[in-house]
Amino acid sequence: MGKIICLFQQFYQLIPSKTGVVLLLAILAGCTSNANTPLVQKSSDSAPEKASLTSDRLSINQLVSSQYPEIKNPQISDWQKANILRRWAYKNIVNSTASCTLEKVLKPDFYKKTTAELYTAFKQDKGGVWCGGASIFSEKLYRDYGFNVYTVNMGKSGYLTHVVNLVEIQDKGQKKLVIEDASYNVTYTDLDGSPLDYFTFLKLLSQRKDNQIKTVKDNDGKRTLMLCKGDPFNIATLEFMKQKSSACVEVPNVGTKCNRRVVLEDLTRDHPLSSKTKQFLAKAGYKPDILYLYLYPFLINSEIAGLRKDLLDRAQAVIKSNTVARLGYRLDRTQALEQVFLAKQN
Repeated sequence: MGKIICLFQQFYQLIPSKTGVVLLLAILAGCTSNANTPLVQKSSDSAPEKASLTSDRLSINQLVSSQYPEIKNPQISDWQKANILRRWAYKNIVNSTASCTLEKVLKPDFYKKTTAELYTAFKQDKGGVWCGGASIFSEKLYRDYGFNVYTVNMGKSGYLTHVVNLVEIQDKGQKKLVIEDASYNVTYTDLDGSPLDYFTFLKLLSQRKDNQIKTVKDNDGKRTLMLCKGDPFNIATLEFMKQKSSACVEVPNVGTKCNRRVVLEDLTRDHPLSSKTKQFLAKAGYKPDILYLYLYPFLINSEIAGLRKDLLDRAQAVIKSNTVARLGYRLDRTQALEQVFLAKQN
């Protein structure tokens, strides 16, 4: 399992006080990975639950069902259950600045930890994760509930990258791999609200049919953000965070933690690499929308099965075959897309 290489340190100096909170959140959930490496009833909008049990006694099933009792209903679908687990993961994952990521704090054992052990580390304020670590935590959670699940790394070096989960479900007699993004609490459906298979999703994007994809954003609850001591983030940003958060408290020997919503717009609008990435997509002939980052997968793997080159090859074949079929459209539209994008920037 590869290490997660995050982008936070190179952007500390870019965080002004007025926009600090959104930029900081964007950077925290945006990361790059080493290549080695209406659905169901919502719960109340409460802060993440407190840890009261040690890891050897912790029951993840009990914790999830205490917030989402409907998960115990044997009649709910795989799709509904997968979304409940993503929502629970989103609320209980902790984001942190660079010096206290759990990959560093628990090194070299982070990847060997159970879901319960990572959950306990979150609740004991030992540190946090970025998108790669969030996908690893979520993968473990989905496996606890019997799902086959993978992580997919996407993006390009020098531009935005992201990591999400692919969860295998049965939907109306069909096997599908659906995208579950616990970093931003989103998934994707068709226009009728049916779960969208990953490969169908890629085909639609390759054909520039993003208008047939519905982004389902579940703004359900808040997440802890840990600003670690020793990380030279802007002090004005910390003060701004305290003003805008529902609660910020000092954690002895660790730093300051605040509860905030983390939303997809933090990445698509406010990340330092967002504008550069949109320009790259426009030059490639795509709409300058971060959604098209999914057309650049570079690693699919599994904690159990390891690298899944077969799934990556299939994904890239879907992208290539549909892009080639529309090559004329791509070339014809590139300049117009760039002009539209640059006009909006100005």
